[in-house]
Amino acid sequence: MFNRRSGSVSFEIVQLTTTSLLALRALVLLARFRRSGQRATAASLAVELGTSSSQVAKVLSTFVDEGLIDAHRGRGGGLEISEAGLSTTADTVMTLAEGERPHEGQTGNPDALMIGRLPEALEAARKAYLDALSGYTLADLAATPPGDLGLRGVPTIGSQLR
Repeated sequence: MFNRRSGSVSFEIVQLTTTSLLALRALVLLARFRRSGQRATAASLAVELGTSSSQVAKVLSTFVDEGLIDAHRGRGGGLEISEAGLSTTADTVMTLAEGERPHEGQTGNPDALMIGRLPEALEAARKAYLDALSGYTLADLAATPPGDLGLRGVPTIGSQLR
């Protein structure tokens, strides 16, 4: 994207990073737990996701701040996806999970990507990728049997989510 003020160009090549994939998987698990009337903790999600509870807590803190996850303290507490969280789309999860950090593959040298119409092609690819994810809410993904997500245009997600 071209920033007219600074004259710089940056390209965010959208991909499933470790952070966005962990966020998406954790939120889908929380949606499934909600359907069964359960709450989860960062520790229980970490076991399910095969990672540390501190990493889960760090990734999900953004979603608590955004109101997509309700965090309950004390006895019977835990994490629960909110109504807003259930209606959130996968592209929003990716955008929130990655924040403003540079993505893998993004170059620090904007001139390196200024080859003909390459900037247009990369921007079109980014939009198409997010558009493919925008048709799926977390509730939709949670309702799909594990291993059968069948996402159009994003074949690698189906094999990654439980």
